[in-house]
Amino acid sequence: ATGGINRSPSKNWKTPGNQCLRTICGSLALLPFNGDVITADIPNWSLRYRAPLMVNVSCCDTHKFTGGRPCVQDTELNEIFYLPDSYPNAFIVANQSAIKVEGKGLSVTAFKKAESGSGEVVRFVNLSEQPTTATVTANGRIYRTTMAEKRKQFLAINAVELTVNPKEIVTLLLVQPQE
Repeated sequence: ATGGINRSPSKNWKTPGNQCLRTICGSLALLPFNGDVITADIPNWSLRYRAPLMVNVSCCDTHKFTGGRPCVQDTELNEIFYLPDSYPNAFIVANQSAIKVEGKGLSVTAFKKAESGSGEVVRFVNLSEQPTTATVTANGRIYRTTMAEKRKQFLAINAVELTVNPKEIVTLLLVQPQE
């Protein structure tokens, strides 16, 4: 495929000098399994390998980046002054999932902030050839919406069960309860 993207006579498809003259490194994963691809959860293992979970970490001192010394930094200062917490009731419960999506053949393809800014969106697909039941658990109101997030239909609070057809993509809007 050197010199052109396709055999069109148009000059728009010409790519002179498009050779890849460099070393390209890659990686490969092997996952032996029994049964079929859906039962062995291969699509989700593949996603975990190609796009690993991104995490944020923070220091143990919860005040570290919310305050500081009201004067010049100096190693001789023994006292640290902290600003009051602007959100004393806001916290994340330890070891608790934000959402849980369960069902045979399901693969979560997106978990993101809603385009409107109010809530989060979870998107998943049924990769199997059979209808399956999806159980979604999240804290707050659960709405079914379109991929463009234009309309929403209220489904439940905190948990919902849905029947998902083969190859169907489901988009849910999760809205946290107001404090």
